[in-house]
Amino acid sequence: MSSTIHLSITIRTKPEKVAEMKALIVDLASYVEKTEPGILKYQIFEEETANGHVFIIQEIYEDQAAFDFHHGTESYQTATKRFVEWLASPVEIRRLTPFAGFASR
Repeated sequence: MSSTIHLSITIRTKPEKVAEMKALIVDLASYVEKTEPGILKYQIFEEETANGHVFIIQEIYEDQAAFDFHHGTESYQTATKRFVEWLASPVEIRRLTPFAGFASR
């Protein structure tokens, strides 16, 4: 059994805060890429829907320690405190278990 942790996070942003949210997410993703080798995937997608702007973050952590480390960093804590007022609805976090298919060729 794999110890990796797979998450899908959906963030719906107020229309007037999309640019700020995007900049914050880009900065956090850059920080993660440079400083957190235990995060195997940290990829952000965006979608403009009839109900507003949506960001979806796919994260894969090597293990529970990498997950705990990320959520304890000052960068993560600061980012989540900043963007809470920019949300159009609560953040949706799904912990997923892969069972078929492949991640890359």
